[in-house]
Amino acid sequence: SFWLYSDNFILKIIVLFILVFMFSPIMAVVYVLHEDLVENFHIAVDNVMFYTELLLFLLILVVLIKLILDVLDWNYTNYVFTDSHVVIQRGFIHKEKIIMAYHKIQDIEINQSILERIMGVGDIIIYGANEMSETILDDIPAPQKAEEIILNCMNAVGFAQQNTYNNYQQNSNQQYGSGLSNTFNYNQSDGFQIYTGK
Repeated sequence: SFWLYSDNFILKIIVLFILVFMFSPIMAVVYVLHEDLVENFHIAVDNVMFYTELLLFLLILVVLIKLILDVLDWNYTNYVFTDSHVVIQRGFIHKEKIIMAYHKIQDIEINQSILERIMGVGDIIIYGANEMSETILDDIPAPQKAEEIILNCMNAVGFAQQNTYNNYQQNSNQQYGSGLSNTFNYNQSDGFQIYTGK
């Protein structure tokens, strides 16, 4: 479930609840502080209560909009592991598509917070050949399974490349091509799906 998978999402939920349930106490504190300023320092701020109320409403609205966008982004995130590439498609408003070849992957790292460990999810960080190149698969359930799929595909690509080199050495006119045989599709909403195709 998405609601438990994202630390940032849960943090936003907490902030939203604080803003909503502490709305009246915050207004009361601002009123008392303003009265103290007027009484002790003769400093009065025009419409201070109105501006405070407006600011709180705007903060609530911003957090609420961000929560909605997070849910939409989650539903529009899709990871596909083909025989040769990792394909990442995500974003509702700002769409993004990343394709990374297995032979360019240098390292894989799983990053899990305490909450993510409890929920059985995590982020997979894929480091490319370029030192500045890294791709993050966010909030994947069973990240160890996804890591295993990627490593198996990397090993298969390395074995295929070695076979290609050996075949070329034996017969320079012979061409080698593996095509797509196993494709692992992962959708944030649906989980892993495995299908075959050409």
